[in-house]
This record gives sequence, structure tokens and C-alpha cells, in this order.
Amino acid sequence: MDGSEKLAAYLDAQKLTQEQFAQLAGVPGPQVSLWLSRRRRPGLESALKIARATRGEVKPEDWIVPPKTGRRAQRRAAARKISA
Repeated sequence: MDGSEKLAAYLDAQKLTQEQFAQLAGVPGPQVSLWLSRRRRPGLESALKIARATRGEVKPEDWIVPPKTGRRAQRRAAARKISA
């Protein structure tokens, strides 16, 4: 479960709206929507605010995206090695 999913579950469990959570965390309201829709990931400062507001239920590391390991990523890596 990634940060977006964990935050959505937290908001649902606490019966909080995005705007209420934004005020609680001290972040702009539209940012919460962007995080939940995965159009943006929070920066470190915002990730720490989320962690404090959720009492650690959504941790900063929950927002880290693992590196791509699919075939396309492997081909790109191989192409970079050849051209170097």
C-alpha cells in the first residue's frame, strides 16, 4: 500500500474531508487532492506534516516510489550502458 492509499484509508477511517485534513496538516487544500490522485507526491516537508497529522499512520517513506524493474526500464538501462 502506497502513501496515497494509506492517506485515503486514514481519511476514510477518521471521517475527514480533504479540506479538513489539509487544515489539520497545515498544507494547501488542493495538495491533498493531488496526492490522493497520485498526480503529485509530497515533498519531504509535506510528508513529515502528513506523518504528524496522521500520528505516524502514513509515514514519509510510504511516498517513495521503487525504481522501475520492468523490461522497458531494463532496455533503457542497457541502452545507456552501450552509449556510454
